[in-house]
Amino acid sequence: MIEHSFIDNLPPKKILLETLLRLFAKIK
Repeated sequence: MIEHSFIDNLPPKKILLETLLRLFAKIK
């Protein structure tokens, strides 16, 4: 269950990180 939860929580963080990087690139 813990592993499943960990894998479940990973994708959203990656998407959030990519979104922040794209926003940062737009500002620059």
